[in-house]
Amino acid sequence: MKSSILRRASISLVLCLGAAGCGTDADLPYLLHLAGGLAASYGNARPIECVLADGAVTPEQADKLRLVLALRTFAADRLGMTVGDAYANYEDNTGNRVAYAVTASARDRFEPYRWNFPIVGLYDAKGYFDRALAQQEADRLAARGYDVFVGEVLGFATFGILPDPVRASNLELDDFSLAELILHELTHNTVFKPDDTDFNESMATYVGRVAAWRYYEETFGVDSSQAADARRRIDDLKIIDTYVIDLYLTMRDYYDQPLSSEEKIAGRAAVFDDHRARFDTDYAPRLNEPQRYDYVRDIPLNNAVILAGVRYQGNLDLYEEAYAALGRDIPAFLALIRDAVKAADSRAWLAQWLAARS
Repeated sequence: MKSSILRRASISLVLCLGAAGCGTDADLPYLLHLAGGLAASYGNARPIECVLADGAVTPEQADKLRLVLALRTFAADRLGMTVGDAYANYEDNTGNRVAYAVTASARDRFEPYRWNFPIVGLYDAKGYFDRALAQQEADRLAARGYDVFVGEVLGFATFGILPDPVRASNLELDDFSLAELILHELTHNTVFKPDDTDFNESMATYVGRVAAWRYYEETFGVDSSQAADARRRIDDLKIIDTYVIDLYLTMRDYYDQPLSSEEKIAGRAAVFDDHRARFDTDYAPRLNEPQRYDYVRDIPLNNAVILAGVRYQGNLDLYEEAYAALGRDIPAFLALIRDAVKAADSRAWLAQWLAARS
């Protein structure tokens, strides 16, 4: 389920679209829609090795598919991730997107709307293969007074139930973003906590980043230009994370004021605009590649968008502390996360684990 919201690659939310069964928000028409989309996607997928052998893709796409195969091996052999058949196949979805996801929030406070699904439990997004159907759901919630956001999905994990393919649309990403995406999704296949979207997505965001960086270190050398480029990308992502979290905290303080709901909604646009203006003065000058994040200025802001960003980019410092405490050992970190997901409050459990080591 894919990474941070205030990044071009992460303006997509990721939701496990493959859940089956009956649930409050998984009625028969919706399940049939998912089944049809999944059948079309997986039915069109072919083994990457065959695609490479018959020259069915461009040379640039072939290089990226070889990267995907290398990442699968790296994830399984070096990181101890559950890989299975994931990303061994390729779907040519040229000209199309993978899927879409709807998120929503109250307008006068940060209170996400949650859907109830089989297997994954309560989830803060609902996925669709059809953009029009996603917009219908968003319009339904907007009519009920919610802020809504419809995002493009880069990828989704089915927890090893299905052989998730890499898509042609994924190959439009640069190599680092593609590596981050694949490793993010494989993290979901490896460890998952029902009913805790924020923990699942923020943890997978963190692992996807550091695992991608580790791949370049181990493949090309710690002092290589490739590893240095990966480190610079992560440094920039941390600055974007800060922008997102600062925006969330600013708006949280604003909504905590003793104002009526109507006053909060009426006045929030000015607060949004002020924070957006700060991007150029406080954040962009610190970026290694500011042009890569020019789009941030143009993102329409509402509570659903902000919560989507926090869902992927919040509390990453906690994972960084735990990862450092384990000597940057990714398999050990994943083992720690497996223990953390057993707790009712996984972040609190990690904080207590860190405190006990100090």
